[in-house]
This record gives sequence, structure tokens and C-alpha cells, in this order.
Amino acid sequence: MEIHDIIKEIFHENKEVYSTNEVAKKLGISPKTIINHINNGNLVAFRIGKLYKIAKYNLIEFLEKNILEKG
Repeated sequence: MEIHDIIKEIFHENKEVYSTNEVAKKLGISPKTIINHINNGNLVAFRIGKLYKIAKYNLIEFLEKNILEKG
């Protein structure tokens, strides 16, 4: 799936918050890679207990800045 299609899919989903596992699955990468992006400040997330959660807005912003601009 192309990155534009992934962004459209996320934008139209009825979901506002994603787990690291959900994001990793959508992008075809490991959850550890997502956590690395969070820890490096590339992807904004918040913690609930030990789990990171990513707001839809922050996910789309991350994809636009880090995938589309660099691709």
C-alpha cells in the first residue's frame, strides 16, 4: 500500500488514538521502531501506564513530515 493510501485510510477511520502495535502493523514495521521514533522525538505520543498511545493527528503529521518529505 502506498503511503498516500495509508494516510487517507487513517484520516477516514473512526479512531482517534492508536497503539504502537497498530501503527507498526499499518506501516509494516516493528513496534520497537515506532517506540524509537517516539523516544527520538520524531513521533508525538503519550503514555498510559507502560503503553504509548498516538493521536491520529500526530500520526498523520509524522507520516507527512518523515515519509512524504523525505521520500
